[in-house]
Amino acid sequence: TNDNARGQDLFLRKVRRITNHHIGPCDLVTSLDAVRFTLLVKEDLVNILLPAMPGLEKSFGVPYATVQLTLTLFLIGMALCQLIYGPLSDSLGRRPMLLVGMGTFVLASILAALAPSMEVLIVARLLQAVGGSAGVVLARAMVRDVYSREKSASVISYITTAFVVAPMIAPILG
Repeated sequence: TNDNARGQDLFLRKVRRITNHHIGPCDLVTSLDAVRFTLLVKEDLVNILLPAMPGLEKSFGVPYATVQLTLTLFLIGMALCQLIYGPLSDSLGRRPMLLVGMGTFVLASILAALAPSMEVLIVARLLQAVGGSAGVVLARAMVRDVYSREKSASVISYITTAFVVAPMIAPILG
């Protein structure tokens, strides 16, 4: 119908404004999937590490306090970078910041998987936090940008479901 087409056009114009580029329905699904992936992985990174910490202590031959730095610096990096991504995404656009965050996260994950020493692993975990915090901030911002106040509450509750389910699954994977 004509009203439906007008509603879709308005919706896509809002998304174009947010992402600073032309976007079609398939691109929107991909962007939302990327946000969901980033949110899920962020939660898993904390919960997968906890049961693996004694193994890291033995594998790298370092004190447990050093292994705990991988978690401490991850949480600090996650908290501080959320303060940076918000204002940057307001001025540079959501999509570029999400891509930078995901790229940083993927490269840091590869570095963490190949880490030859505890020091490299600690740096990689900090970089994972720098990249992963983009999804935490931008997911909520994108929802608020695209949906009405009433609908955004529903969508944010859907995203929150990922936060609830991820910690249950992560220790099994770790």
